[in-house]
Amino acid sequence: MRKALILATAAALAVLAGPGMAAAPAGNFVRVPYATWSNSEPLYQLYPGDEVEISFPTNPEYNKTLTVRPDGRVTLPILGDMEVAGRPIDDVRADTRRAYATQFRNPNIDMAVKPQPIRVSVGGEVGAPGDVSLIADDNALQAIIRAGGVKTTGNLKRVQIIRRGAAGSLMMTEVDLSKAFRHGEQPDLAPLARGDIVYVPRTGIANVDLAVQSFVAALPFTLNYSLNATTTSVTKVKP
Repeated sequence: MRKALILATAAALAVLAGPGMAAAPAGNFVRVPYATWSNSEPLYQLYPGDEVEISFPTNPEYNKTLTVRPDGRVTLPILGDMEVAGRPIDDVRADTRRAYATQFRNPNIDMAVKPQPIRVSVGGEVGAPGDVSLIADDNALQAIIRAGGVKTTGNLKRVQIIRRGAAGSLMMTEVDLSKAFRHGEQPDLAPLARGDIVYVPRTGIANVDLAVQSFVAALPFTLNYSLNATTTSVTKVKP
């Protein structure tokens, strides 16, 4: 009886883990592949909430700290509103100097940005899935730690990062964060950008355990099992 139950459990796991589980539901969705991942660092683009310091060496009375408003604009001294969100600071600086050329003989104006914390989403096998705030140059491992750390069921060897690339296309890469905990290995901590999605998948053994739990829950008797045990005990349920 015990042997038969073990064989039945194994057969059920084979079915649960088979190709049928991976089949996508039918629908009218267009399958759009991920773009090729790029590690190149794009120019920082201004975002609502960023602070921009504008200084006038020859007219310091106009020096000011500007905040990018939710509508993507800042209010420049004398000139008024200018659209800046989604643009690199170098482009904004050049346009500002051209605009102030109508007001000053030598518009030697400088601008510097003070970026605000970025938000990324962390999901999967972490303690507290959701959005987390990061400072510049923070990486995927720090994001996972801020999201409650990885669960014992999480697979740090195959962490997936999804990012919006050029022209709005999505890119995905897979990194091995477990190297950070192995002495002598160079970890790939994966610096993040605003809006990135970090996903920690289940380990293979966790997926098997979940499938066993689903199978056992459907049995008409109690089955006490352990993935590391050599025996399986069975208790009949009274009708």
